[in-house]
Amino acid sequence: RQRQMCIRDRLFTLQHLRSLPQNIESFRWTVVGSVLALQGACVHQLHGHDTTGTSTLAASSRRKVIDHLHERKKSPFPKERMATPIELLERVKFPEETANDFSKSWDEADAKNCEHFVMLRNEFIHFLPQGWSHCLVGFPDSLKSCWKIIRELLEAPITYNHRLESDYLAKMMQTLNDI
Repeated sequence: RQRQMCIRDRLFTLQHLRSLPQNIESFRWTVVGSVLALQGACVHQLHGHDTTGTSTLAASSRRKVIDHLHERKKSPFPKERMATPIELLERVKFPEETANDFSKSWDEADAKNCEHFVMLRNEFIHFLPQGWSHCLVGFPDSLKSCWKIIRELLEAPITYNHRLESDYLAKMMQTLNDI
């Protein structure tokens, strides 16, 4: 299911990219789709090395789940909360979280551009008034940075590659090439 969502996010973004600049609403949905795809790429990379199922959880949820797994008594499973896209992006940089060292794969400008997209996405999704007035300054650079990072995360090998079907990998690479 998660893999299908990753492909759907990329196709969604591609659809809106194709209607730029004629359709002004497509700017908003390109940002939303790009952040979803970035989050999906981070999850793909983190899950590919995870054995506990906690790599994509927020720090507090992660700790509670790990503590629960180590408990001897049978308490209710703790409520899980996923890490934010920015937390996930920071987490994939660490070699202990993945088998790859992404710490030098992208520069600070790329990270800032992605953070800018995440903030815009939050404004759009949560219907904050400033989100409805598009701040398109730097839009092409932010978009390129976001997809550069997505490509790097998706093309890098993962430890548990046997979990991926060849059909999924082919669709993933095709949508990346289309974008």
